[in-house]
Amino acid sequence: MEEFAITLDQVPEKVYHVVPISLFEKYTNLDWVYDPRNRTDFGKDKPFVHTTPSIEQMNQSLTYLKELTDREFYLLEIETRKLDHPKITYAQFQDRIYHHLWCALNIESYTKRVVKKDSKNEINLSL
Repeated sequence: MEEFAITLDQVPEKVYHVVPISLFEKYTNLDWVYDPRNRTDFGKDKPFVHTTPSIEQMNQSLTYLKELTDREFYLLEIETRKLDHPKITYAQFQDRIYHHLWCALNIESYTKRVVKKDSKNEINLSL
């Protein structure tokens, strides 16, 4: 998948990221800065945070979460204009655009809410 650099004004004002609660807690420091980059247990050891531009697209991209044993997740709504010095790229895969944030997420840039797997091991991220 090829990466393309873009400027902040070309990125949606909000993008979305789903993370198991246990890993969010593991990768969040005492200042509530969340940084899952370069981790082998989540994010495929990539140097960026994977995001999608909409809840609808995120719902279509959640198949990998079924493989995880975690039952509870945070849905992060990230306000891209509140990131500290972001480098942002995007990639297109199977007619979907993914935005990659090459920075940690400061507490001012995201809100989180709990989402859970249902009895069929599925997650619905409707707002």
